[in-house]
Amino acid sequence: MKSSIKHFSLVLTASALFLSACGNPTEDSDAPSAVGEVTISDAPDEAMKTILMELAEGEGGIIWKAMPASYQADLNSVVQLVGTQIDAEIYDKSFQLIDRLGSIINQQQALILNSSMGPTLEEEKMKLRQGLPKLAEIIRVFATSDVATNAGLQSFNGQVFFGTTVSKLANLTTELSKLQDAEGPSLEDLRDASIAVTDVTAMEATLSITMAGETETVQLTKIENRWVPVDIAAQWTASIAEVKTSLEALSPKAVAAAKADVMNVLKVLDDVMNTVEAAETQADFDQSLKNAMMPLMGVYMAIMETVSGGAPVAP
Repeated sequence: MKSSIKHFSLVLTASALFLSACGNPTEDSDAPSAVGEVTISDAPDEAMKTILMELAEGEGGIIWKAMPASYQADLNSVVQLVGTQIDAEIYDKSFQLIDRLGSIINQQQALILNSSMGPTLEEEKMKLRQGLPKLAEIIRVFATSDVATNAGLQSFNGQVFFGTTVSKLANLTTELSKLQDAEGPSLEDLRDASIAVTDVTAMEATLSITMAGETETVQLTKIENRWVPVDIAAQWTASIAEVKTSLEALSPKAVAAAKADVMNVLKVLDDVMNTVEAAETQADFDQSLKNAMMPLMGVYMAIMETVSGGAPVAP
């Protein structure tokens, strides 16, 4: 497999940093959620098995439930800070464009499939034909979720989000991976994982996880009655502090000064989408894609220049 079990589990845990929001920081991590009355065992192997089984069923709420209460509080406070520090107009407009992208993919499926800029092999065309509707749905689920607006960031309940939006995304991603013959492990593969404890103390555990013929060793540490990958636990506090420091360092004056440039970039993207969306013939659609290359390259250069602090960026 291209992705190891260990990396797979770490990505699931780390992704919480970007997908959670600002619910009640004192929320009990054992409270009922979208995963129902599922109980996470105190035994490390049973806890891991429960988490993997729920994920295999597409129950994203288990990710939130598996986090220590302090981690939930950290994530909530970080996302709340994001909501207060970023420009609401820029953020909301960006997600509106993402939502439009999903709509355009849906609307222009036939033209996308037959584009001269697309795949030429029939097998690849078939995969694209099957995958486009799911891809469009994934984009639209994310772009219409509670994190799709600045107001949503500030009032979002992480427990609800993981149980609803993340679950939808997990199921759609699984369906898409089936269509694309993905070689890496899918969520469904977690159902057949075999877990054994190789070492355990009151606060530390080492698990041997076998899936699809590959075995990985995962080291865990107990934090507030939750078993957490050692790699995540070792970096958590420093990472949260670094993110908060970066967000708090954002100058309102600097944000305001950059807003015009960012809105211009979004306007370029909006114009590109208008042209692609309006195409009614294959020739018009292909031409609209070709015409979009230069504006999109300009957007890329502007973004890279901003990231590099204004230094010239070589094409």
